[in-house]
Amino acid sequence: MPSNLHGLFTKNITHGIHNQINAAIAKFSKSSSTSSLAQFLRDVEETTTSDVEASDNPRHRRSPDASFCCNWAQFPGLIIETAYSQGSKSLRRVADDWVMLSDGNVKMVIGLEIGYRARKNAKVIDKVFVWEPNWKTENVPVLTSECTVNKVSPISSLVTRRELWNTRFLFNITAVHGLDAQRQVTINEALTIPLCALAPLVMLENYGIHKSQHSTPVASIPMTALAAFLDHAQDTFDLVQARRGYKEVLPPQTIKRRWSSSSEEDLREQDARREELWNLLQGNPEMKLLW
Repeated sequence: MPSNLHGLFTKNITHGIHNQINAAIAKFSKSSSTSSLAQFLRDVEETTTSDVEASDNPRHRRSPDASFCCNWAQFPGLIIETAYSQGSKSLRRVADDWVMLSDGNVKMVIGLEIGYRARKNAKVIDKVFVWEPNWKTENVPVLTSECTVNKVSPISSLVTRRELWNTRFLFNITAVHGLDAQRQVTINEALTIPLCALAPLVMLENYGIHKSQHSTPVASIPMTALAAFLDHAQDTFDLVQARRGYKEVLPPQTIKRRWSSSSEEDLREQDARREELWNLLQGNPEMKLLW
């Protein structure tokens, strides 16, 4: 079960993507040349943690942290997985599994790695990974999952309330010989989600969307926004962990009575005996200590 920080961070990101999709619907609806894009996006829904069965093995199932799926699609097009830095290798395996179990119908897996402070004053690094299906031609077609960087695009600088651009987000990129390399991203970069990441290409064609429009961006998440999402989640998590969140306090001597199959009369008798014992303990400090 994901921690509160894990869940809050994922929720903030999916909420941001959902808002941008709604904005794209409003924008595309204004022109007849893009009305088909708006109609398609209206049918895209956040499916969150719904179980997804593998195409070749119904017993093989996965439940994403968050996902976006077009109505009538067998698989979600966009998957979001969040993990702590100790699990970066498992994120790679999970992303690969999503591509394979869906036969490449999962078009984009976004992996979000929350930095972990192993010791006091240690430097925390948060990372962003993107994987997509990749077809290779050998003797037979070969489906692989590839870590990509073409979802990074320049954006205008944003200023956040706590200068969050100093957060060290990294993009994972594929280097020579297939080895993973990392580089620090800048404030002027964003994670872009194109139309074709939300559904199989055959569905886009059924909506009458021209091939030239398949790569149209529908959401762009700045690095500053990712940092703000994580910062908000961390603040909320720390507040709850420190037990400083708002709550209603029970009046003194309140009895918390759990559900019971006993009758109301029996429950009242139990309450009376409990009150009698409490009063006895209050008048005898030694017994209270033993209690």
